Amino acid sequence: MPAEKRVQTLRSVARLLGMFARQVELKRALEATEREPHLDFWRLMYGGLSNLAVIEWCKLFGAVGSNALHWQRVFPDRQHEFRIGLHTTTAMDDAAFSAYWRDIKRWRDTDFAHFDPHATRPRKWPHFDAALAAADYYYSWVVAELDERDHHLFPADLASFRRTVRLGYDEAAVCALTSTRDLRQAKL
Repeated sequence: MPAEKRVQTLRSVARLLGMFARQVELKRALEATEREPHLDFWRLMYGGLSNLAVIEWCKLFGAVGSNALHWQRVFPDRQHEFRIGLHTTTAMDDAAFSAYWRDIKRWRDTDFAHFDPHATRPRKWPHFDAALAAADYYYSWVVAELDERDHHLFPADLASFRRTVRLGYDEAAVCALTSTRDLRQAKL
């Protein structure tokens, strides 16, 4: 792959990983403020954030063939090394990570990106701890390869970035949810 195209791919991966991380952290900030909001408005927001996070994560870790930014396509010659680090980082062996991956992909495939009316629906939203660890790991590979000129464009590591944005999200979530606490839900 030409150098310019490689840099463009790595930048796109870094941005997508950042988007995924922001979506998860915003959902977590909202839930930390009010776990089960009374307004349908907020329930839709919570669900939408989870759905978007799953879609973004699947672009990076889902099906290899359909996603140009999937880690196996971005690092095709280093898959074994990447996979070992991924398992160490997520504290999951290959079978456990594959099962986790299938659960997230099933959520996406049966309920919102695609819809299977006959599928058994997962009972709760995906848990994102392992997905975030995987994203942090993938991000570390991407920024390690980016040229010096790109280091000012992206945070040094995704986990620190997530902690920083979460502080702002926590404050915004308190303001937003508090300001709508007295609103009444319209009868549907």
